[in-house]
Amino acid sequence: MQVLNIGDQVSTFVKAMARLFSDRKDDIGAMLFNKDDDLIVEFVSAATNIRAYNFSIPLEVKIKR
Repeated sequence: MQVLNIGDQVSTFVKAMARLFSDRKDDIGAMLFNKDDDLIVEFVSAATNIRAYNFSIPLEVKIKR
C-alpha cells in the first residue's frame, strides 16, 4: 500500500472522469455508489484526497486492487 502524491491523485481523478464519460456517458447523473465498482471507487477516492489536500488533511492510502 502507498499514499499517492497530489499529482498522482489528480491524474487518477482525470483518468477516472475520462473513463466515466467515455464508457458510461448515458449513466451520468443516475449513477449510484457501488463499493465493488473499481472505477467509481477510484473516482471517489481521488476526489476525496484532492479535497483533503486543499484543506491540509492527510491523504488516505491508495490500495492497489
